[in-house]
Amino acid sequence: MRLKSASGPEERQACIAQLSDNATELTPSVGLSSRGAFVTFIAVSKERIDRMGRVTYITHDGNRHTVELDDGSTVMQGAINNEIPGIDGDCGGCLACGTCHVHVDPQWRAAVGPISPEEADMLQFSAEVAEDSRLSCQIRMRKELDGLIVHLPEAQH
Repeated sequence: MRLKSASGPEERQACIAQLSDNATELTPSVGLSSRGAFVTFIAVSKERIDRMGRVTYITHDGNRHTVELDDGSTVMQGAINNEIPGIDGDCGGCLACGTCHVHVDPQWRAAVGPISPEEADMLQFSAEVAEDSRLSCQIRMRKELDGLIVHLPEAQH
């Protein structure tokens, strides 16, 4: 969304109102330029928030990392993009390495869906494989997975 510059108090209020109507979250940022001080607002659109879901990654030592992912992105991408320790994703999500192995929390196994034969074959080479094991590159975020919890094994290699 493009907004014009606001020089006076009324224009600033109008810009803030326009942002507020189209955003769930507004974060102010104060800056200084050769023309004086200014405030910018970073807005996250309601439409984008509606297309995001939260995933909680629990490391082998119990640390929790909760991140928001766009619909369609993979649980592996969320971990890599947010520097979650314990997911390597060496093949970049091509189902070729098994270094994005996770254990899906029991309450989420049905929602995540069944494992494919190709994924099951690749998991044979992973450590700590169990019935709840999945490759996070094969789990795509969607509305039904908002709140997903995955547990990370101690090692990926």
